[in-house]
Amino acid sequence: MPPLHTKNTPHTTHHHGAATEAIESAAAIATGNLSILAPQQLVSCAANPDQCGGTGGCSGSIPSIAFDYTIKAGGLSLDATYPYVHQPTPCNAADVKPVVGIKGHVDLPNNNATLLMHALTIGPVTISVAANWAAYEGGVFDGPHGEPCGYEVDHAVVVVGYGTDNATKLNYWTIRNSWTPQWGEKGYMRILRAADGEAEPCGMDENPGHGVACKNQTAPIRYCGTCGLLALSSYPTGAFNVPV
Repeated sequence: MPPLHTKNTPHTTHHHGAATEAIESAAAIATGNLSILAPQQLVSCAANPDQCGGTGGCSGSIPSIAFDYTIKAGGLSLDATYPYVHQPTPCNAADVKPVVGIKGHVDLPNNNATLLMHALTIGPVTISVAANWAAYEGGVFDGPHGEPCGYEVDHAVVVVGYGTDNATKLNYWTIRNSWTPQWGEKGYMRILRAADGEAEPCGMDENPGHGVACKNQTAPIRYCGTCGLLALSSYPTGAFNVPV
């Protein structure tokens, strides 16, 4: 494996951003129109009473909650209409002007690489990972500084595809992260994928309450894939443009 270049990037949890990106992509595939949607609408308006993945707002949630909210709300607004302000704010109904909706979502079982690969033939999929990779700049990632990145799942991203590196012959998943285009490979990252037909590595998340578990769920959870990336895979279905 070629050496990975490094630089300092702050760690952040962005489950709503991942859900927004997945809905944007699903709508673009379904309608041919790419709209830049509003994660702030999800931060401010998508309730999280069971505290799954955090306490809601900027303090964490999970993509399936964002998808359920989007269905009930009739869709998401444009980012220009409901701009991101980097903090939790009360839901402003006057700014909720849906332009893209979804009819449902599919939640894949944990730790199934085959189903994730099949889902990617439909469109991008949100996943949750142990994001110990702030220093990543490029290459097929297998852990920081040559060490495994662990399985304490705490960050949501969107997986957009998979492939094999021509130079190293390493298999990988391609993810879109939310840390700006200056991070990684122009905002994207390739993470080591098991060879076709071989089992992905697995490990235990000993502190699920720090990541995607709901309130009072404290028992360790087994996740598979490099950085536990086969955790909480979900994707929206039935995306459509909301009539103006």
